Amino acid sequence: MRNQQAEIVVFVKYEEEITGCCMRVLIFLGQQGLAYTKKPVTRKRLREETGSGQFPFIVINGEGIGGHDHLVRLSGRDCFLELILTPPPISGL
Repeated sequence: MRNQQAEIVVFVKYEEEITGCCMRVLIFLGQQGLAYTKKPVTRKRLREETGSGQFPFIVINGEGIGGHDHLVRLSGRDCFLELILTPPPISGL
């Protein structure tokens, strides 16, 4: 497991089985040794919480990253390591 401090939330479609796109994100994060919270939601709820209607949707420290392709592209950049090592902002301040 990486020395991760960031809070990673993956919004997945609320169904009995996780779809292929959502599963690819979860596998990718697992392969990177990153901890995440899987949050099953309806498309309506996803739009309300993130403004996006596309599954899966990844949020790191409250910042919407996008889907699988966005995550993979971001992971190849130096800013990704900085992002996952940054603790989430303290809420309520």
